[in-house]
Amino acid sequence: MSDDAGDAQVGDPPRGNSLLSDGLNEAQREGVEPPTFDAGLRSHLRDELEGALGGVAEKFSIDGPLVMFKHRLAGVFGCEASFLAEDEQPFVYNTHIARGAVAHKAIELGINWKSPDPAPAELVDRALDSLTEGDSYLASWLYQCSDVERAELRSLAVSSVAAFFDCWPPLKPQWHPVTESSSRVKLCGGRIVLTGKTDLTLGRSQGGTARKVIVDLKTGWRQPSAHREDLRFYALVET
Repeated sequence: MSDDAGDAQVGDPPRGNSLLSDGLNEAQREGVEPPTFDAGLRSHLRDELEGALGGVAEKFSIDGPLVMFKHRLAGVFGCEASFLAEDEQPFVYNTHIARGAVAHKAIELGINWKSPDPAPAELVDRALDSLTEGDSYLASWLYQCSDVERAELRSLAVSSVAAFFDCWPPLKPQWHPVTESSSRVKLCGGRIVLTGKTDLTLGRSQGGTARKVIVDLKTGWRQPSAHREDLRFYALVET
């Protein structure tokens, strides 16, 4: 059960004073008691969602469900007209859009790197190699982009990755860090599907106590309201 979610802008300074000898700042060392929740919360949320979405679900089938993820919800609730217009246009990558995917992949590699303190540039180069070898649209763009675009992308990604490892304390194994964790919930007999992939989770589910923290890394403009809605969606799917 998830049940705490915190958003992080790559490059944000840690709260509290400077890091202490154990790699944590004072605010992180203090900690707080995790919140608890009723055992029936999951069932209550499912009943409420299925009751509200019943009419919409009738228009879809198990073989052709309505699949919802954070980007689509953010687009609809941000500006529906803009969302519909963008939905009709083919998606086109550029260095600033690709930066997030490359930085996230590099951070994922860095968190799971065996040797201590890997260089951000090395992580970004490995991330670029890995993503270029894939079969996604991003892989195609990386393969075809110019040397200038690739150099600009590398510079942007290295900056983001360096900022992450400068600001975050070392992630200890006992915190159970997991990167790129996918969650999927079927509602209304599978006619509506909620899906999400979190950049980083810390902790593990523990009965009626919230001991899992969801971290959604951002490399673009700060949008506090929209970013919190992203986290709420992730928490709902995890629940």
